[in-house]
Amino acid sequence: MTMKRNMKLIKEILLMIENEETQKDAIFKKYSKKEVYYHNYLIYKAGLIEGNNHLLEKDAYHENWNFPIICPTIITWSGYDFLETIRDKDF
Repeated sequence: MTMKRNMKLIKEILLMIENEETQKDAIFKKYSKKEVYYHNYLIYKAGLIEGNNHLLEKDAYHENWNFPIICPTIITWSGYDFLETIRDKDF
């Protein structure tokens, strides 16, 4: 499965963090864990969020993924600026 950037998912993740919601069942019913964690990693690397490696299974890397699993903690200043530009967009 090739991963592509999904702006709708990025928006949903940022809104969840803003509303202090955890990434629970609702988001995983719509997207695979790999998609969610990949997008957490993308927005972390872009400087939109701060986060920690979330130890799942044996390591902070899933054995078949080539990116670390990031647990979002907060939205950065840049992240809020970005969210304001996409908040009203329908992807």
